[in-house]
Amino acid sequence: MTTTSLGDDAPGSPREHRRGTGRERLLDAAEELFATHGFAATTTREIAEHAGTSNGAVFYHFPTKEALLEQLIAERSPHANLDEILACHPDDARAGLRALASAIDQTIAERGEVLRIMLHAEDPATRELFHRFVSDGVRAIADHLRRTLDPAKLGPGHAEALARSFLSVVLLSRLVMDTADQPERLDEVLDVLLHGYV
Repeated sequence: MTTTSLGDDAPGSPREHRRGTGRERLLDAAEELFATHGFAATTTREIAEHAGTSNGAVFYHFPTKEALLEQLIAERSPHANLDEILACHPDDARAGLRALASAIDQTIAERGEVLRIMLHAEDPATRELFHRFVSDGVRAIADHLRRTLDPAKLGPGHAEALARSFLSVVLLSRLVMDTADQPERLDEVLDVLLHGYV
């Protein structure tokens, strides 16, 4: 009698050590398939087959397909460690934003599919996660700006407006512009955004 391959994906199994964790293989497969076909059109069986494991392994690691998408975005989105990055620059608004842009660049270079999944936003689950992604980013950046900019110059709503502008410009430019001159372009953006505050 054959047994399910679920055990082959369990932590510490030989198959896990040979090919990476079953969980990581599932995230890799979901990332590729969601980016190519969209979240709604991709089944858990297709994700399992693409990862080289069983459909049961998907639910061993993630209770639902929505939970898989949520973890994928939480762990691999362009600002998964946003608060930690900004915390490394507690007294310098520009340095914090430059570090964040650099982290976004690196994540997009390594995991650009995740951003494309969110930008497609063809279904309610993806749209909700994308809105949460943007809201969390704006909140963290605005908090950083309130800590690092002169409060006498920062009017009501300015921190959030600056945060939204920065995040929009950085994400959009990383998707559609040549990367060669991005450091110079980033400095220009920061000059405009922070003019009058620093």
